[in-house]
Amino acid sequence: NAEYMGVTSSKKMSDWFGSLWENLRYPLVIVNILLFFVIKKVVPTNNDVSQEVGQPRKKILLVIAHPDDEVMFFYPLLKQVIKVHDVRILCMSIGNADGIGETRKKEMTQLVAHLGLDVSNLTMIDHRLLQDGMHVQWDVQTIADLVHANLADASVVVTFDNQGVSGHPNHIAVHHGVRMMLDQHKAELPAEFKALQLESTNIIRKYLGPLDFPLSSLASYFFVNSSPPDCYRAMRCHHSQFVWYRRLFVIFSRYAYYNTLTTIDFRTQA
Repeated sequence: NAEYMGVTSSKKMSDWFGSLWENLRYPLVIVNILLFFVIKKVVPTNNDVSQEVGQPRKKILLVIAHPDDEVMFFYPLLKQVIKVHDVRILCMSIGNADGIGETRKKEMTQLVAHLGLDVSNLTMIDHRLLQDGMHVQWDVQTIADLVHANLADASVVVTFDNQGVSGHPNHIAVHHGVRMMLDQHKAELPAEFKALQLESTNIIRKYLGPLDFPLSSLASYFFVNSSPPDCYRAMRCHHSQFVWYRRLFVIFSRYAYYNTLTTIDFRTQA
Protein backbone atom coordinates (compact mmCIF):
# COMPACT_ATOMS: atom_id res chain seq x y z
CA ASN A 1 0.00 0.00 0.00
CA ALA A 2 0.99 3.68 -0.18
CA GLU A 3 2.11 3.87 3.44
CA TYR A 4 4.38 0.84 3.01
CA MET A 5 5.83 2.24 -0.21
CA GLY A 6 6.53 5.54 1.55
CA VAL A 7 8.36 3.82 4.41
CA THR A 8 10.35 1.68 1.96
CA SER A 9 11.30 4.71 -0.12
CA SER A 10 12.36 6.63 2.99
CA LYS A 11 14.51 3.71 4.17
CA LYS A 12 16.16 3.39 0.75
CA MET A 13 16.97 7.12 0.75
CA SER A 14 18.36 6.92 4.27
CA ASP A 15 20.48 3.89 3.30
CA TRP A 16 21.72 5.70 0.19
CA PHE A 17 22.76 8.77 2.16
CA GLY A 18 24.36 6.54 4.77
CA SER A 19 26.38 4.74 2.10
CA LEU A 20 27.37 8.03 0.47
CA TRP A 21 28.50 9.36 3.84
CA GLU A 22 30.64 6.28 4.53
CA ASN A 23 32.44 6.78 1.20
CA LEU A 24 32.93 10.53 1.42
CA ARG A 25 33.34 11.37 5.08
CA TYR A 26 37.13 11.24 5.28
CA PRO A 27 37.80 13.27 2.10
CA LEU A 28 35.23 15.85 3.23
CA VAL A 29 36.78 16.12 6.67
CA ILE A 30 40.26 16.58 5.18
CA VAL A 31 39.11 19.22 2.67
CA ASN A 32 37.26 21.24 5.32
CA ILE A 33 40.18 21.11 7.75
CA LEU A 34 42.57 22.30 5.04
CA LEU A 35 40.19 25.11 4.12
CA PHE A 36 39.93 26.10 7.76
CA PHE A 37 43.68 26.50 8.24
CA VAL A 38 44.22 28.21 4.88
CA ILE A 39 41.50 30.79 5.56
CA LYS A 40 42.65 31.30 9.14
CA LYS A 41 46.16 32.03 7.84
CA VAL A 42 45.02 34.38 5.10
CA VAL A 43 42.37 36.25 7.12
CA PRO A 44 43.71 36.65 10.68
CA THR A 45 41.32 37.84 13.35
CA ASN A 46 41.99 40.82 15.57
CA ASN A 47 39.11 39.99 17.92
CA ASP A 48 40.95 38.70 20.95
CA VAL A 49 37.98 37.63 23.00
CA SER A 50 40.23 36.80 25.94
CA GLN A 51 40.43 40.53 26.60
CA GLU A 52 36.65 40.61 27.11
CA VAL A 53 35.66 37.25 28.55
CA GLY A 54 39.18 36.17 29.27
CA GLN A 55 40.73 37.85 32.29
CA PRO A 56 40.37 37.59 35.15
CA ARG A 57 39.10 34.03 35.48
CA LYS A 58 35.30 34.04 35.22
CA LYS A 59 32.45 31.68 36.08
CA ILE A 60 30.35 30.97 33.01
CA LEU A 61 26.93 29.33 32.87
CA LEU A 62 25.97 27.85 29.50
CA VAL A 63 22.21 27.30 29.22
CA ILE A 64 21.06 24.84 26.54
CA ALA A 65 17.88 22.94 25.70
CA HIS A 66 19.00 19.39 24.93
CA PRO A 67 21.94 17.03 25.41
CA ASP A 68 24.17 17.53 22.31
CA ASP A 69 23.36 21.27 21.89
CA GLU A 70 26.67 22.05 23.59
CA VAL A 71 28.61 20.22 20.87
CA MET A 72 26.52 20.92 17.79
CA PHE A 73 26.22 24.65 18.42
CA PHE A 74 28.56 25.86 21.19
CA TYR A 75 31.69 23.73 20.77
CA PRO A 76 34.12 26.50 19.66
CA LEU A 77 33.07 28.57 22.68
CA LEU A 78 33.49 25.65 25.07
CA LYS A 79 36.80 24.61 23.55
CA GLN A 80 38.24 28.08 24.09
CA VAL A 81 36.81 29.10 27.46
CA ILE A 82 37.20 25.81 29.33
CA LYS A 83 40.95 26.36 29.23
CA VAL A 84 40.79 29.53 31.30
CA HIS A 85 37.39 29.74 32.99
CA ASP A 86 35.08 27.83 35.30
CA VAL A 87 32.30 26.56 33.06
CA ARG A 88 28.99 25.01 34.12
CA ILE A 89 26.34 23.62 31.79
CA LEU A 90 22.64 23.84 32.55
CA CYS A 91 20.65 21.55 30.24
CA MET A 92 16.90 22.20 30.38
CA SER A 93 15.84 18.68 29.37
CA ILE A 94 17.15 15.12 29.22
CA GLY A 95 16.23 14.82 25.53
CA ASN A 96 13.46 12.29 26.06
CA ALA A 97 11.57 12.95 22.82
CA ASP A 98 12.21 9.37 21.64
CA GLY A 99 11.93 7.77 25.08
CA ILE A 100 15.70 7.42 25.55
CA GLY A 101 16.23 10.16 28.10
CA GLU A 102 18.23 7.96 30.46
CA THR A 103 20.58 7.01 27.64
CA ARG A 104 21.06 10.64 26.72
CA LYS A 105 21.79 11.58 30.33
CA LYS A 106 24.61 9.02 30.35
CA GLU A 107 25.91 10.33 27.04
CA MET A 108 25.90 13.88 28.36
CA THR A 109 27.88 12.79 31.40
CA GLN A 110 30.43 11.15 29.07
CA LEU A 111 30.64 14.36 27.05
CA VAL A 112 31.34 16.43 30.16
CA ALA A 113 34.16 14.07 31.09
CA HIS A 114 35.45 14.25 27.51
CA LEU A 115 35.63 18.04 27.85
CA GLY A 116 37.64 17.69 31.05
CA LEU A 117 34.88 19.01 33.30
CA ASP A 118 33.75 17.49 36.56
CA VAL A 119 30.27 15.95 36.52
CA SER A 120 29.30 18.48 39.21
CA ASN A 121 29.60 21.16 36.51
CA LEU A 122 26.58 19.65 34.74
CA THR A 123 22.95 20.11 35.76
CA MET A 124 20.25 18.34 33.77
CA ILE A 125 16.58 19.21 34.25
CA ASP A 126 13.74 16.72 33.84
CA HIS A 127 10.66 18.90 34.38
CA ARG A 128 7.14 18.01 33.25
CA LEU A 129 6.77 21.45 31.61
CA LEU A 130 10.09 21.16 29.76
CA GLN A 131 9.89 17.90 27.84
CA ASP A 132 11.89 17.61 24.62
CA GLY A 133 9.86 17.94 21.44
CA MET A 134 9.43 20.05 18.31
CA HIS A 135 5.75 20.48 19.11
CA VAL A 136 6.08 20.99 22.87
CA GLN A 137 5.61 24.56 24.10
CA TRP A 138 7.96 25.15 27.04
CA ASP A 139 6.93 27.32 29.98
CA VAL A 140 9.19 30.38 29.89
CA GLN A 141 8.68 31.33 33.53
CA THR A 142 9.75 27.84 34.63
CA ILE A 143 12.94 28.25 32.59
CA ALA A 144 13.57 31.67 34.13
CA ASP A 145 13.14 30.29 37.64
CA LEU A 146 15.48 27.36 36.97
CA VAL A 147 18.16 29.56 35.43
CA HIS A 148 18.01 31.89 38.41
CA ALA A 149 18.18 28.96 40.84
CA ASN A 150 21.30 27.65 39.07
CA LEU A 151 23.00 30.98 38.42
CA ALA A 152 24.93 30.86 41.70
CA ASP A 153 27.93 33.20 41.37
CA ALA A 154 28.26 33.05 37.59
CA SER A 155 29.44 36.32 36.06
CA VAL A 156 28.56 35.34 32.48
CA VAL A 157 25.52 33.51 31.13
CA VAL A 158 25.48 32.23 27.54
CA THR A 159 22.54 30.83 25.61
CA PHE A 160 20.77 30.81 22.23
CA ASP A 161 19.45 33.95 20.57
CA ASN A 162 15.77 34.36 19.74
CA GLN A 163 16.08 32.29 16.56
CA GLY A 164 17.70 29.35 18.32
CA VAL A 165 20.17 28.68 15.45
CA SER A 166 18.00 25.87 14.04
CA GLY A 167 14.63 27.42 14.81
CA HIS A 168 13.85 24.66 17.31
CA PRO A 169 11.08 25.94 19.62
CA ASN A 170 12.86 24.54 22.70
CA HIS A 171 16.00 26.54 21.84
CA ILE A 172 13.92 29.69 21.38
CA ALA A 173 12.09 29.09 24.66
CA VAL A 174 15.43 28.83 26.47
CA HIS A 175 16.43 32.22 25.09
CA HIS A 176 13.19 33.78 26.28
CA GLY A 177 13.52 32.10 29.66
CA VAL A 178 17.02 33.50 30.17
CA ARG A 179 15.82 36.88 28.97
CA MET A 180 12.92 36.78 31.46
CA MET A 181 15.30 35.89 34.29
CA LEU A 182 17.51 38.84 33.39
CA ASP A 183 14.57 41.23 33.29
CA GLN A 184 13.17 39.98 36.60
CA HIS A 185 16.46 39.94 38.52
CA LYS A 186 18.61 42.62 36.87
CA ALA A 187 18.59 44.77 40.01
CA GLU A 188 20.43 42.07 41.95
CA LEU A 189 22.97 41.18 39.24
CA PRO A 190 26.43 42.75 39.68
CA ALA A 191 27.53 45.51 37.33
CA GLU A 192 30.13 43.27 35.67
CA PHE A 193 27.58 40.53 34.87
CA LYS A 194 27.36 39.73 31.15
CA ALA A 195 24.65 37.93 29.17
CA LEU A 196 25.62 36.64 25.73
CA GLN A 197 23.64 34.95 22.97
CA LEU A 198 24.82 32.71 20.15
CA GLU A 199 24.27 34.38 16.79
CA SER A 200 21.94 32.63 14.36
CA THR A 201 22.87 33.08 10.71
CA ASN A 202 21.08 32.58 7.42
CA ILE A 203 21.06 29.14 5.83
CA ILE A 204 23.94 29.95 3.45
CA ARG A 205 26.32 31.11 6.17
CA LYS A 206 25.22 28.30 8.43
CA TYR A 207 26.64 25.70 6.06
CA LEU A 208 29.69 27.57 4.80
CA GLY A 209 31.83 25.76 7.34
CA PRO A 210 35.32 27.31 7.53
CA LEU A 211 34.51 29.63 4.61
CA ASP A 212 32.48 31.81 6.97
CA PHE A 213 35.69 32.98 8.65
CA PRO A 214 35.83 36.50 7.09
CA LEU A 215 32.31 37.37 8.30
CA SER A 216 32.55 35.57 11.63
CA SER A 217 35.84 37.25 12.49
CA LEU A 218 34.17 40.66 12.47
CA ALA A 219 32.08 39.81 15.54
CA SER A 220 32.80 41.36 18.92
CA TYR A 221 32.75 37.92 20.56
CA PHE A 222 34.46 35.47 18.24
CA PHE A 223 35.47 31.95 19.25
CA VAL A 224 37.46 29.55 17.09
CA ASN A 225 37.71 25.79 17.34
CA SER A 226 41.40 25.45 16.58
CA SER A 227 41.09 21.69 16.03
CA PRO A 228 37.96 20.96 13.94
CA PRO A 229 38.14 17.14 14.28
CA ASP A 230 37.67 17.60 18.04
CA CYS A 231 34.05 18.59 17.47
CA TYR A 232 33.42 15.36 15.57
CA ARG A 233 35.08 13.33 18.31
CA ALA A 234 33.07 15.10 21.00
CA MET A 235 29.82 14.44 19.17
CA ARG A 236 30.61 10.73 19.28
CA CYS A 237 29.82 10.87 23.00
CA HIS A 238 26.21 11.42 21.94
CA HIS A 239 26.19 8.08 20.17
CA SER A 240 22.40 7.72 20.03
CA GLN A 241 22.13 11.04 18.17
CA PHE A 242 25.10 10.75 15.85
CA VAL A 243 23.19 9.72 12.73
CA TRP A 244 24.41 10.54 9.23
CA TYR A 245 22.85 14.01 8.94
CA ARG A 246 24.39 15.14 12.24
CA ARG A 247 27.74 13.79 11.08
CA LEU A 248 27.39 16.01 8.03
CA PHE A 249 26.36 18.93 10.24
CA VAL A 250 29.52 18.86 12.35
CA ILE A 251 31.60 18.87 9.17
CA PHE A 252 29.82 21.54 7.12
CA SER A 253 28.27 23.79 9.74
CA ARG A 254 30.09 26.96 10.70
CA TYR A 255 29.14 26.18 14.32
CA ALA A 256 31.73 23.41 14.38
CA TYR A 257 34.42 25.98 13.51
CA TYR A 258 33.28 29.34 14.85
CA ASN A 259 30.93 30.84 17.39
CA THR A 260 29.93 34.49 17.22
CA LEU A 261 28.06 35.95 20.17
CA THR A 262 26.25 39.19 20.82
CA THR A 263 25.34 40.90 24.07
CA ILE A 264 21.84 40.60 25.54
CA ASP A 265 21.17 44.18 26.55
CA PHE A 266 18.87 43.79 29.53
CA ARG A 267 19.89 46.78 31.65
CA THR A 268 18.66 49.60 29.40
CA GLN A 269 15.09 48.30 29.17
CA ALA A 270 12.42 49.83 31.33
